[in-house]
Amino acid sequence: MRGSIVIASIGILTFILSYIIYKYEKVELLAGIEKSKVRDLHGLAKFAGKIVALMAAGILLLAIAGSITSSVIPGRVFIVYIISLLFFYFFRLGKYL
Repeated sequence: MRGSIVIASIGILTFILSYIIYKYEKVELLAGIEKSKVRDLHGLAKFAGKIVALMAAGILLLAIAGSITSSVIPGRVFIVYIISLLFFYFFRLGKYL
């Protein structure tokens, strides 16, 4: 149960991060992104904010599933979900840089 609370807290903090990136266009919070080298700052902020929000939603769902069941299946599904989001993010990132 404690683990689920910690994971849910991480999910909430990730949602806050996604909101800051999306609303205030703080793309410098993303690893390896320099604001001066971005072609479309507004588009990158919206895109990255949405992807990070989807990751946060996955983290919160993992916390809920972890509190309901003790199976390892939700963790495995979460890993596949996050990896697929990261692939999508990396392949679309070139559009904005």
